[in-house]
Amino acid sequence: MKGTFPFTDYDFWAYISSGFVFLFALDHVLETGWMIRNDWTVVEGLFATACAYAVGHMLAGFASALLERRIVAKWLGKPSATLLGAEKGPRWFRRLYPSFYEPLPDKTRKLVFDKARQHGIDMPGEAMFWAAFDACRGNKTAMDRMSGFINQYGMCRNLALTALICAVMLVVTAWNFHRPDDYWWAAAAVALGIGMFLRYLKFYRHYSVEVYTCYAHAK
Repeated sequence: MKGTFPFTDYDFWAYISSGFVFLFALDHVLETGWMIRNDWTVVEGLFATACAYAVGHMLAGFASALLERRIVAKWLGKPSATLLGAEKGPRWFRRLYPSFYEPLPDKTRKLVFDKARQHGIDMPGEAMFWAAFDACRGNKTAMDRMSGFINQYGMCRNLALTALICAVMLVVTAWNFHRPDDYWWAAAAVALGIGMFLRYLKFYRHYSVEVYTCYAHAK
């Protein structure tokens, strides 16, 4: 976001979008009419944006802790390792999403390992990934692409968790207050959450691919 817009691209896509989704879902569940309304004043719009931004930050923290550091890092495997053939992941998920585990070409991996060994790193993992990232800081084209992927995977990751939280809220209200339509909204939220999670993995992998290929072929 350029010009006078006070937020960065990551602020808008990763925080404000998920914050607004959560606030609208919460407003629908509680029937407060605070977010779902016909008319907005400028002050109300600014206040709602500030609230969405704050809520989006909290949701991003939960999404990072649960989806990125637990489910992906501890179970599915991080792209920083899978791209180098170091992690295999659950068999069922490899069949469901085989492209997530597709490693870099052999020659590219060899270039990455050869350069990493010059810095005393011979095992794939976070140390090798951050060495590669640091070496790419001076490449503006690569950094612009990386920033784009970070914005995209951050938004998808945060929206994935937000949608699943909203689905739980909708199921609870549908059950307690006999609102059967909310079951359909909950199903739509689950579908959105799963779809956003898969997109998050896609962009997370693309980000790591950009880091390693930049590192491998940088002069």
